[in-house]
Amino acid sequence: MKSLRIAQRASRSPAGSANPAGDREVDTAAINTESRGRFLTTFSPVSCVARSSFSISQKMRVVVAILWAVAGAVWALEEDSVGALYDEHFPPLHPNCTQSLTDLLLLRQEVQLKELKQAEQESAGILREMVHVLNDIKGALTQNHTSAVSCPASFRKFGDTCLYLAKDVGVNWAAARLFCQDFGGDLAVFRDANAFAHALGYVKTSAPGKRIDVWVGGTDIAKEGEWRWVSGEDMPRGTPFWGDYNYEREPNELTDANCAILHGHDDYLLHDVSCDRKSHPLCGISPSRTG
Repeated sequence: MKSLRIAQRASRSPAGSANPAGDREVDTAAINTESRGRFLTTFSPVSCVARSSFSISQKMRVVVAILWAVAGAVWALEEDSVGALYDEHFPPLHPNCTQSLTDLLLLRQEVQLKELKQAEQESAGILREMVHVLNDIKGALTQNHTSAVSCPASFRKFGDTCLYLAKDVGVNWAAARLFCQDFGGDLAVFRDANAFAHALGYVKTSAPGKRIDVWVGGTDIAKEGEWRWVSGEDMPRGTPFWGDYNYEREPNELTDANCAILHGHDDYLLHDVSCDRKSHPLCGISPSRTG
């Protein structure tokens, strides 16, 4: 408004007259132009953005600085706590590791010694049990030795019996029984193949080179066909006890052959013959215990 009034005054002044106010108007216009430029420069969007960016940058720097300081403090605290926890569970090694390795070796040796001690205790228990068993066996064997068996004179011990072959005596079966009974025994009996084998071996060595017949305590006098030992037990039948006669297995069940012999001509296997023939008695007696 002020510039408008100045312009009106200038229009009223005569032309060509000196006009100091005009010069002022010109100066005022220049000033207004310069002020407008400064305003535009100052309050333009670009200038506002620049100033705003500068202000935000400064704030961000401050925030970053604060965060960095906080993070550094937290890290320092965490580092101290982690270090303390590590030191608690993993104590620092000796500078040359000798002490730590020594402790480890001593610990392992202690564990091994405990295991060996436990195994030794278990082994000691087993050994004690074995000693008890061996002592029992020793006691039983000692008792058996102190109660040794013996046979009468002229008798030979074979297993649980004593045998005597009267190779110089030839009598019938009944007389042979009486002969053996005078010694306290009877005609020999064989309850199994082992006893039979012992008797055959004894007879063969007692009459070498001879084929004699030997009376034993087997008969079917009580009932034809039922062969029993004089001890009352059933006689075994078949191999390896009985021999053959004319390709027939003994006993051949002849009615007059009621007594058993070891037949020399059939390798001393059993045959049934007449009880009246003359043969040599084989006496058997249970061994007596002494001590």
